[in-house]
Amino acid sequence: MKGQSSGKESCTAINFHQILALPHEEFLPGAFRALMGRDPDAIGIAHYALRLKHGASRVLVLAEMRNSVEGQAHAGIAPSSELDMVVRRYRRVRGLPLGPWRWALLPRLGPSKPGAGFDWEHWASHYAARQQAAAAIHMLQTTALGSADIDQKFAAFEQRLDSLADALQNTVMVAQEGGPPPTQATERQQYAASSVAEVSWDARSIYDQLLHRLKNSILD
Repeated sequence: MKGQSSGKESCTAINFHQILALPHEEFLPGAFRALMGRDPDAIGIAHYALRLKHGASRVLVLAEMRNSVEGQAHAGIAPSSELDMVVRRYRRVRGLPLGPWRWALLPRLGPSKPGAGFDWEHWASHYAARQQAAAAIHMLQTTALGSADIDQKFAAFEQRLDSLADALQNTVMVAQEGGPPPTQATERQQYAASSVAEVSWDARSIYDQLLHRLKNSILD
């Protein structure tokens, strides 16, 4: 089991209804921390944000998270009998030939209109950009940069930014087709420009400002 270091593992019960009641901006990060035991990654946050944008209920999103390989691995140290009941129902109804109507058979818990008036795609792009900017700052704070490797470090930042843009665009296309979230192996696949081109520019703007200031401070 993930994180297991002895015969006994510290368990923290999940407050299922408390997660369902979180504000929009806190719902997905809170769900990842409770069900996966970690902060969300850019691909995961984009995938589930788009599921919510296109009408998935919070109950369905939590069931999908719990039913994932990572969710099941973490379930033993984050128990919730009510969530497990929802997952059992989810597994029974997902194979029914009813299209999206089959999810109406899941328990109706949480907000009746969880995504009404909230721009999930815009929020996800900014959340991912902030996370990447924070990671870049942390890397600079913990890594000694000599004058000889400055260009190499900045090139690595640019590569991470491009990977983020590709991953988000890939996730949007897969989610719009109704497929599962993409794997790490598909992150670097190239796609034509789509309606989410502004996502990469949001991230690029933050990176450009950050890197410009840092480079000036280092080279001055």
